[in-house]
Amino acid sequence: MPIIPQRRLLLYIVLIAGLGYSLASALKNHNAPHLPQAPQTSASPELGQETVTAPLSVEVPAARKTVAPGAIDEDDALLALNSLSQEDASGDQSDAQRSNATTPATSAPSATAPSSDASQDSAGVANDDDARAVFSDAQPSEPFGTGDQFIGGGRSSGPPSLLGSGSAAQEPPANAGSWVSGQARGYAMLYAMQPGARAVVESNVATLLAAQIREPYIGVLVDGTFSLDTEYLKTVISRLSVDRNLTVELYLTNGATQRAYNKTPIRAPFVTIAPLVFRSRIQFDEGLKREFSSIAARARDLFEYSKQQNPANQHIASVMLEDNLDVGAYRTMRELAAQQLDGTAGFIRSTCLRCVSPDDRGSDADTAGDPREEHKPDKMRELRRGDGFTLDGTGFRYPGESAALGISPDELKSLVQEGYSKGLRFFGLWRHNWQGAKEFSRDNPHPDERNYVASTPGQEAFELEVLRLGLIAEPTEENDEGDSGVLGMSP
Repeated sequence: MPIIPQRRLLLYIVLIAGLGYSLASALKNHNAPHLPQAPQTSASPELGQETVTAPLSVEVPAARKTVAPGAIDEDDALLALNSLSQEDASGDQSDAQRSNATTPATSAPSATAPSSDASQDSAGVANDDDARAVFSDAQPSEPFGTGDQFIGGGRSSGPPSLLGSGSAAQEPPANAGSWVSGQARGYAMLYAMQPGARAVVESNVATLLAAQIREPYIGVLVDGTFSLDTEYLKTVISRLSVDRNLTVELYLTNGATQRAYNKTPIRAPFVTIAPLVFRSRIQFDEGLKREFSSIAARARDLFEYSKQQNPANQHIASVMLEDNLDVGAYRTMRELAAQQLDGTAGFIRSTCLRCVSPDDRGSDADTAGDPREEHKPDKMRELRRGDGFTLDGTGFRYPGESAALGISPDELKSLVQEGYSKGLRFFGLWRHNWQGAKEFSRDNPHPDERNYVASTPGQEAFELEVLRLGLIAEPTEENDEGDSGVLGMSP
């Protein structure tokens, strides 16, 4: 009788034992009622671990290598034993358990798990505060909606056809960190509805969102100078109303272009009427009154939409951008606008004293009790608490830019700080190339023919810094008392 090598004999014994165990388990399961059972565990004294036993399931390989008749291949035996041990460990698990056991780990960010006492109440229900904190950490910092797209330094949730062309996609600015508040800050976005300026608008919006300012500001001209895409403007309003109390200022007519009435290519209402003639006609010409009232009604629709997005949003109407009015004309236009707005907005007078002529004392009239808005740095000293200021027509330059492009970065920061210390209601940034305008010139092409230049990421970062300058940081979880000082300013 031939002698079987010890190693092969051991393999025979192990294989026969495994097959016998499988047969016994199958017979037992066949005779027992089929009830769902949890895997059985037993302690292993050698390893100090638990092993799971379950009915054996043998899977026959599709192809086997050829061996001599009556012989057992050692490699196959080892593979079979390994397969049997793996199937034993998972045989009685549910599909969901197997799925959870085999799903590869992802690289999603995770929060430190709270203790069971902190995360659950007496009924075993997860604590809402902890759940909200974990959920918040996992969310995008800013909601942009479905189909977000990068363009011109900003994002848009609108379709590509609304965004214009010829602008290279680039990353939007990163969030600045903590929320800040204390004054409405943003952009004199007169061009907000102009299709060619989409990249500029999206850059402005993205920077304003990233600045984490609780009270953003936009100022928009709605007479048709820069087109009349109110549906797109509503998307801007809705995005800036999320977690924020947006201040929307709408300029109903365009006084700056009216002063170039005899040469402007723009054909918006009233801009081709001489300023002194308009002062008289708007008070007595019923046709002009009706036309102006229709513009105010359009503004009311936008204000009402804004209020629907957030009841805490603030609304301001200016009857004319840099107006050329005397007190009679201003009061007439204000009354006509008030009839249409019906309490949906307050008023501010965008003055331009003696801009029509150095001898024009008629424009020096008071504001009929309304706050005042100015655009020239040397007028800042005349403003009081509750007034407003934007850089429309003045502009500013970034660090390293030519001095011909507006006030310097240091002058800009000083102006922002002065406006904050005076308690101005809002401060708006503006640049010539955002509006496609030639510096310090009234001889600009029609808005449809202009080149609107969006900010680069580095320029957006500077804007973000200026927009947050001096505002008060809101309390955070790490600092419940908040920051007692202000950002970028000495105590």
